[in-house]
Amino acid sequence: LLCKGRVPEMADLHRMMMGKPSQLQSQFRLTYTMILNLLRVDALRVEDMMKRSFSEFPSRKDSKAHEQALADLTKRLGALEEPDVTGQLADLPEYYSWAEELTETQNMIQVSSNSTSRVFTTLVLCDKPVVSDNPRDKGPATPDVPHPDDLIGFKLFLPEGPCEHTVAKLQPGDVAAISTKVLRVNGEKISEDFSKRQQPKFRKDPPLAAVTTAVQELLRLAQSYPAGPPTLDPINDLQLKD
Repeated sequence: LLCKGRVPEMADLHRMMMGKPSQLQSQFRLTYTMILNLLRVDALRVEDMMKRSFSEFPSRKDSKAHEQALADLTKRLGALEEPDVTGQLADLPEYYSWAEELTETQNMIQVSSNSTSRVFTTLVLCDKPVVSDNPRDKGPATPDVPHPDDLIGFKLFLPEGPCEHTVAKLQPGDVAAISTKVLRVNGEKISEDFSKRQQPKFRKDPPLAAVTTAVQELLRLAQSYPAGPPTLDPINDLQLKD
């Protein structure tokens, strides 16, 4: 037996395979009136049969009451007078018009800057602000403030306690420096094991020895060089002149 979710108890499995079979009972309510009504239509649809099924019978039983309540509410709404929006309330209709447009559900799009960062956001169309070329309109120039990444340099993050791992696809711009240290790992086995454990049925499987070894080597490297390992010089070591 292939169980996609939780494995049932052995007693339940034994009762299901070796127990006495139960008799199937149809819950489809077919009446003579329904047959006559269906014979009058040109084509027989599944929806027409389901409307008079056993599960839909309670809702159809109160359909007359629902139609009467809807008619009463429509009549009361039509009898209401237009509100007085003169004076200070003159801009009230315009306000509600803008508010209704802003509260409508916008298009949900998926923004993907790379394969490891996917988030859902809302796309809002708005006017681009006009940038003036006049220095007086720009105000005082803001001082150049260093980015936090410029202050910490290449300091490595060392987790406390057990750590997790992931396989990330990097772009050329993500490479800040090339280290002089070389770790011999089996990249093919690591990628295959990581892709396999993304599936729900293999998610709780322990990682392979190649993955565990790579994680331990990276932790040992971070502990040995908290400020970052030595890197290659672009000019002297890599012979870059441009």
